Amino acid sequence: MLGGASDLLSMQREELRRKESQLISTIRELERLTQIQGILASIFNTQEQQNNRITGVIGEMAQIPQIASALPEIERGLELSNELISIKPSIDNTLRRAAVAIREKDIELRESAAPLRAHLEEAESGLGQITSQLRNVDAELAALQEVDDRIIQLENRRDEVSKQRALILDDVEAAEEALFKSRAAIARATTAQITNNVVIVVDHLADSSSFRASLQESLRGSNTRSNVIDAVAERVMPRQLLELIEDNDAAGLAAAADLSPERADRLIQNLNNEDALQALARASLSDLVDFRLRDGITDKSVDVLSTGQKCAVTLPVILSEERRTLILDQPEDHLDNAYLVDHVVKGILKRNPAQTIVATHNANIPVLGSAEHVVVLASDGKNGSVATEGRFDDAGVVKWITGLMEGGRDAFARRSEFYASHDRTD
Repeated sequence: MLGGASDLLSMQREELRRKESQLISTIRELERLTQIQGILASIFNTQEQQNNRITGVIGEMAQIPQIASALPEIERGLELSNELISIKPSIDNTLRRAAVAIREKDIELRESAAPLRAHLEEAESGLGQITSQLRNVDAELAALQEVDDRIIQLENRRDEVSKQRALILDDVEAAEEALFKSRAAIARATTAQITNNVVIVVDHLADSSSFRASLQESLRGSNTRSNVIDAVAERVMPRQLLELIEDNDAAGLAAAADLSPERADRLIQNLNNEDALQALARASLSDLVDFRLRDGITDKSVDVLSTGQKCAVTLPVILSEERRTLILDQPEDHLDNAYLVDHVVKGILKRNPAQTIVATHNANIPVLGSAEHVVVLASDGKNGSVATEGRFDDAGVVKWITGLMEGGRDAFARRSEFYASHDRTD
C-alpha cells in the first residue's frame, strides 16, 4: 500500500515537475520576448536616427559634383535600411500576438499546477520538503543556464550591431572627408581669385561646439566640471569617446583627454546610459571656416578685425561669386574711397554679365562702375518714389548724381579745381 502511494506520489511529482518546467520555460519565453521587443525597438530607433544623418549627408554630397559618384551606393544602403524599418509594424504585431499566447499558456499552467502542488505539499513532509527544495534548485539551475545562453546570444547580437554601426560611421566619415576636401578646394580657389590680402581657411573638424553642447546636456546634474567637458570636446572625437565608454576604458580616456584616471572613470560612468550613448552616436564635429586678413606676415581672423576691416575681408569674397545676382546695401560704409574704387567697383565690373544691385550714396559706384541702370529715389517723408532712371551717363541721371552724391555742381567743380591745382603744384 505504501509502495502504491509512493508510486502515485512519484507520478504526481513527475507531473508537477513537468508542469513547472513548462511554466519556467513559458516565463523565460516571455522574458526573452520582452527583451527582444526592447532590443528591436532600440535597433529600429537607432537605425532611423542613422538614416536621418545619412539623408543629411546625401543632401550635402548631392551639391558636390566631385563626390556624386559615391551617392548611388550610399542611397542604396539607405534604401535597404528603410526597407528594414518598414517591416517594424508587422514585427511588433507578431510579437504582441506571441506575448498574448505565452501569457495565456502561463495562466493555464499555473492553474493546472496549483492543485497538484497543494496536494503534494500536503502529502509530503520531511523528505518531501527537501525533495521540493532540490526540485527548486534544479529549476533555478536550468533557469540560470538559459540566462547564460541568452547572454551569449545578446553579446553576439551586440557585436553584430557594433560592426554594422562601424560600417555606417565609416561611410559618414568618408563623406565628411570628401566634403572637407571640396570645401578646402573652393576656399583655395576663392583665395587665389581675390587679390586683396584675404585668405579663406577651412580647418577640418575644428568646430566642436555642437559636440560640447551635447556633452553638457548629457552630463547635466552630474557635477562634472566645465573644464573636463572642454578637454574631452577638444581632444576626443565623438566616435572615439563612444567606443571608450562601451569598452569601459577609463585609462584610454584619461590618456586621450589628459584627465586623471579617477575623473575619466567617473565620466564614463556618467555617460554610460542609453540616452547619452545615443546622443554620442549622433554627435559630430564640423569644419570651421575662417576669413583672415593678411597684415604683413600675420593673418588676422575676422573675429578680431575692426568693422572696416571686416568689410574689407567680406566684400571681395562676396564679389568673387560670378554667377548669381547680388544685392549690396551701401557697401561703401566703413570703407575709404580708394579701397572702394580699387576693390569694390572693380569687383562689380569683373562680375559682368552677372547682375549686381547696389543701394548707395557714393557716386563712384554708379559712375566708375558704368551702371547700366540707375534708379534715383526720392521721398516726401512718408512715401518713396522714383525721381528718374536710366544709364549712368544719361543727362537726367548725371544731374541727380551730381546734385545728390557730389553735393551739387559747384561743390564738384570746387573739388575738381582743388585736385587740379594740387596736381600742378606737384
